[in-house]
Amino acid sequence: MKLTKTFLVVVLFLSSSVLFALNDNQMNPVSSEWLVSPSDDVSYLLETSTWDVELDGTEVSGTGGYFEGLTVSQGTTFDVEVLSIDEHFGVNFRVDNSTNTITSYINNDNFLYEFTNFIYYPFHESYRLTHFELDLDQVVFGPEILGWFFLEIDTDLWDFLEDLTTNEYHEALPFFDLFDILLQADFEFQENLAIFDIYMNGDFENETDDTKVDFGHAIKFIWDNTTGILQGYRVTTEFQGTYQSHQVAITLEIVIRESSYDLPNFKFFPGLFPGFNFVTTFAVLSVIFISNLFFKKFKLKKRTSKKLTN
Repeated sequence: MKLTKTFLVVVLFLSSSVLFALNDNQMNPVSSEWLVSPSDDVSYLLETSTWDVELDGTEVSGTGGYFEGLTVSQGTTFDVEVLSIDEHFGVNFRVDNSTNTITSYINNDNFLYEFTNFIYYPFHESYRLTHFELDLDQVVFGPEILGWFFLEIDTDLWDFLEDLTTNEYHEALPFFDLFDILLQADFEFQENLAIFDIYMNGDFENETDDTKVDFGHAIKFIWDNTTGILQGYRVTTEFQGTYQSHQVAITLEIVIRESSYDLPNFKFFPGLFPGFNFVTTFAVLSVIFISNLFFKKFKLKKRTSKKLTN
């Protein structure tokens, strides 16, 4: 199947992109270090977490979240404690929902790979839904809690996040000819915070493979750039359509924040207007796009169109 092959190319491309970035870091060393310490503990609030999934007429909904088998109820807190730090392995940490605990780890390599994939969540999730059995029980517990709680302070990492906001990065992806999207993105530092925002709205289509999915996808992540500790994140995603002859639809909303932190809203448009829907007309998107020239923005077209520049 053409789109299945494309998906495999995507995974290989993203892996090679991350490896290239890491190799470039080794050739051009920069100052980087973990600035958290063993026993550092952060309390997070799972403020909002809802997940509605439909596949070929089967519908299931869930609230709450799960992290590697550990469940967290919506509206409750969970603690993340640093256990150990290794220069090569990364940070080993424990997640505690006050009933059970689980240990995991993070390093910049894994973060780069997972984060770049998550930017195109509607594309990857459509594939997962249609190629693996729908786990109704898992959906009931709510969506996955993303474990990017700590980042190693690294100039090249910040540069890479900045690159993710450029049209050149997205147009270079091997599967980008499937997409026709409006994309707005920004990465900035405000005082001691590193803030990443991205909003995508459009569709991906492959007529020969009976695939056309309309989607809107917005994410916001904030880290403390002096410690690398996650302050919080928002995700609002909606997609629906046909993927390889299967009917798919998902609505996802997640807000996780450090318990004492007031997490800002999206920089861009989801939820800005009453009744605003991700699957909207190109004309409406164009009006919004033009009327907000003070934001960094660019319209991405399929490869057959003339490439834009910033």
